[in-house]
Amino acid sequence: MLGKRRQRGGLRAIVFGLAMLMLMLAGGNAHARGEADAIRGRARPYESPQRFALELRFTPYRPGVDSDPNLHGATPYASTFGKNRPLMLSVEFDWQALRIPYVGTFGPGVSAGIWSKSAKASIAQAPGGPSGDDTTLAVYPMSLLAVIRFDVFNRMWKIPLVPYGKFGVGYALWRASSPDGTARATNDAGKVIAGAGHTVGFEYMAGLAFDLNCLDPQSALQLDNNLGVNHTYIFGEFTGLNLNGIAQKNPLRLGANTWTVGLAFEF
Repeated sequence: MLGKRRQRGGLRAIVFGLAMLMLMLAGGNAHARGEADAIRGRARPYESPQRFALELRFTPYRPGVDSDPNLHGATPYASTFGKNRPLMLSVEFDWQALRIPYVGTFGPGVSAGIWSKSAKASIAQAPGGPSGDDTTLAVYPMSLLAVIRFDVFNRMWKIPLVPYGKFGVGYALWRASSPDGTARATNDAGKVIAGAGHTVGFEYMAGLAFDLNCLDPQSALQLDNNLGVNHTYIFGEFTGLNLNGIAQKNPLRLGANTWTVGLAFEF
């Protein structure tokens, strides 16, 4: 439990540190530039047009392979890889196609990520015991989402909190491998099955973002003027990955309910 708290605390510190470093780098010459602009008599706009959002996402993840009712209580994933949750790393890009007055933005988003877990394989000659070979399960999730961000509180009343929600379709490629390549197994009918495939499902998220611009408005101004970044956020969200198969026969269940933290930019 203490290790998990330290891991979460360290992850939050890394995300927050990256955000503050970017603001500091952008605002390092803010004072000098401001004086130069005043001398030249130029008024620079505070906010450039805002049409997109980019998220860097960090998600503790353990696929729900063992939740398959066809396993009849067996836990092949937990028996091989354990119960810890390595980080899934992903990137999301949103198009804020529509601004709804007094509400916020709405539009489509796409994301892609990578996750893998390795462990020593178990062998039939020594049930439950590890062999000398590594076995790896890799998952490459992708999604197409509808995204709504309620930024009215931030824009109208300067409350630096932006609730948001997402819903869409998820698609994940997966591959089980060993040092010899893609793993293979023989089913009861004697058919050899390759350890690779895909799983389709639904995804849903609800989160809250904190606008870092309020911590250093002058640096935020320079970041916008120099790079066109309107807002920089840190965020946390509940992440529901219902990747358990849609119209698929015996898919590998990859669903999980977890949480995500990250860094977001609107531009």
